[in-house]
Amino acid sequence: QSANCVLGTIYRHLQNYNLALKHYRVARLRGGYSNNSLYSIENDLELVRTISWMGQINEARELAIHALEVTKQHRMLHLHAMALLCLGLCDILERNLGEAGATILQAERIARDNGLVFEETLCKVGQARIALSRRQFDYAEEKIKAILEVSDQYNLAWHKLRGLNFCFQLHNATKKPSLLFCRSEYDHLLKKLSEHTNSEALKKNFDSAKQYWNAGHAYP
Repeated sequence: QSANCVLGTIYRHLQNYNLALKHYRVARLRGGYSNNSLYSIENDLELVRTISWMGQINEARELAIHALEVTKQHRMLHLHAMALLCLGLCDILERNLGEAGATILQAERIARDNGLVFEETLCKVGQARIALSRRQFDYAEEKIKAILEVSDQYNLAWHKLRGLNFCFQLHNATKKPSLLFCRSEYDHLLKKLSEHTNSEALKKNFDSAKQYWNAGHAYP
């Protein structure tokens, strides 16, 4: 079960959602009736993050709400924060930005109070995404800088990719010269990521995703 979840996450990062979905579904089947275990909830939340971007918002929201209930009951704090973030993502994709912001704020409080750096940084990702959607550029820049700083400090490569992608969007909207640093940072990061995708299958997926990112499309 955990192996399929890991494979699914790798392919989700490389934006091969169909293959990621296949692995997450297999992990759910292998989990059997233990769908309230830590591994099952973790897999379900990764599944939510995949199918939400595929437009399957109703199923994504249903899974996230179930995860929210289970993680609250069993005090799985990091997964509870992630469940809130997944609900926030569903709201963002449905343009319910006010509700999304409130939900992500709840997740941020849990993450900050419990030293959950990974989850707290994802909260900043959600907040930056909302700020860009609302054209709140100063606030977006504040969140982007925080994402990049923490990503460098803790070597969170995929978070950094999100932050740099937001930086491109912000530069396109504001034309601020101070944001041009993101180009060299982006090139360096992609070179670093490519070193970990040497197998033929992963390299093919990485090259495909890189073309997508280079064209200016968002990394989710």
